[in-house]
Amino acid sequence: MYTSGSTGEPKGCIITHESFICAAAGIILILNVKDEAPRILNFMPLAHMFDCSTIVIATSMGGEIEFWQGNTNKLINEFNDFKPNLLTI
Repeated sequence: MYTSGSTGEPKGCIITHESFICAAAGIILILNVKDEAPRILNFMPLAHMFDCSTIVIATSMGGEIEFWQGNTNKLINEFNDFKPNLLTI
């Protein structure tokens, strides 16, 4: 993974599997999604770190994740058909 380079040139940094799991566990605690499996409608790029964490959240809790295809004309249908209870924006 590379940083954005906000203080200079982009730099490579190591992201471990443990860090993904810890990030996902923290998000689960903060969002308090214990009662039902998450149904995540994802608007973020797959390369984004938070997006990677939401994939871990959905799979670890037996939930589902749908990736927005970028068509605003079909967005209402995606909400009606998938019925998400979490959004990643």
